Amino acid sequence: MAQPDIKVLFIETGSRHTEAIRDGLKSYGQVAFGLVSVKSAADALLAARDRDIEVAVMDATDESGMGARVFQELQAAEFPVPVLAVVRDDASDLPEMGVGDHITAESIRTAELPKSVVKLWIRSRDTRQARREHEEEPSEARELVEHQREIVDRFQRVEATFSALMPEGGRTYDQLSLEEQLHLRLNLVDVYIDITKIYFARADEESEDLIRKFSEQLVSLRYPPRELTAIHMAALELMLTEPGQPHRQGLISQNRLVFIDILLNLLGLYYSLIQESESGQGA
Repeated sequence: MAQPDIKVLFIETGSRHTEAIRDGLKSYGQVAFGLVSVKSAADALLAARDRDIEVAVMDATDESGMGARVFQELQAAEFPVPVLAVVRDDASDLPEMGVGDHITAESIRTAELPKSVVKLWIRSRDTRQARREHEEEPSEARELVEHQREIVDRFQRVEATFSALMPEGGRTYDQLSLEEQLHLRLNLVDVYIDITKIYFARADEESEDLIRKFSEQLVSLRYPPRELTAIHMAALELMLTEPGQPHRQGLISQNRLVFIDILLNLLGLYYSLIQESESGQGA
């Protein structure tokens, strides 16, 4: 049996939304969630310690207030797993509960629930990686192992994120609201940085295939070429100014060359795929 892409702890409270939340995660076809269900803060802490859980979904929609109490117990115990809270539609008790990452109950029957889980998982992996780099000064051998592990993590993250970023209902870029366009652009910059770092480290067929997949996604969105160049420039600026980059002066020129190579490949694929799409529609 294949391993799930993301191991998810589902903290139930017996609300009327419990089954819908579970079904929404199980039925998502783009990412496989390995669900572990618990019904108390104590069981959640045990599961997070023993089951290699990566992210938790908390049902806080119950009328009894049990969800709020469980959430506060987890906070007090410094729960080691990031939590996405599903809250009542009015969301009036969020500040009191201390909830940060959340969606409302009205969204659980859409792809917003699984996509939010994927995005929280991505941010969590990035945070853990940054913390490890800050706390440790590894030997050369350990640094090599960590570097390889980071590349594997990036591959998994890019693959899981591609579909999670796509708008609902097959909408194209010009059909999105301005807020949705901005949100999409920010996420595409993050994916582009991951692809660049993979390509910089590997420059093999697998990394080139990621560029092709990225191009296909942009074409399916009918993403404007000018916006594509803006993504490239934003990613370049972020990557060359990120803290903790070793051998900065030596890498700047190399990274610029890698970025030029990727941009040329991306634009070449982008326009050829657009032509294929247009010729297919005209046939």
